[in-house]
Amino acid sequence: MNDRVETILSILHEYYPGADCALNHSNAHELLFATIMSAQTTDVNVNKVTEHLFAKYKTVADFANADLDTFMEEIRSTGFFLMKQFTPPLHSADGPITIFQRGLYIRTVIK
Repeated sequence: MNDRVETILSILHEYYPGADCALNHSNAHELLFATIMSAQTTDVNVNKVTEHLFAKYKTVADFANADLDTFMEEIRSTGFFLMKQFTPPLHSADGPITIFQRGLYIRTVIK
């Protein structure tokens, strides 16, 4: 980490001791997906949905290869299955990904 990042983290820890994320996740892409879903519902509901999702879809590629109709049904309670917006490409540790909020359908970009 560089000095600037360490300074920022130090200040954040000072102002918010013991702060924790309400969204259950075990890696960066899980946090990203949970955060996107949390915009439409409560963190409690997101955690209920993601418990199943993260057990079933372990990698970005697993999400990308998911059957859209099945996936949309799995996230129905979050409200995201109704969204038809497109979000720009993002990057994960597994490589570039594109998220369509219609069904929160995640596709890996394979070149």
